[in-house]
Amino acid sequence: MYSPWTGSELHLQLWAGGIDTLIITGGVTDVCVLAMMLGAIDWGFRVILVTDAPLQLGRRDPRRHDECLFRGSRFKP
Repeated sequence: MYSPWTGSELHLQLWAGGIDTLIITGGVTDVCVLAMMLGAIDWGFRVILVTDAPLQLGRRDPRRHDECLFRGSRFKP
């Protein structure tokens, strides 16, 4: 399970705390970070993706990191 949104009430806890914006970083851009980012968007949160902070930065394939950043940029207001 890569998404913190599945089977949890994370979104409710964040809303209860008045949080509407998430700054996201993580371990692997094309797995955990992507799952967190897309789930946050699905739940209506504003997302800021720290593009140079994920640990692996697509170490397995740098193109995958760049592709994930492109996907995230499509959701900018």
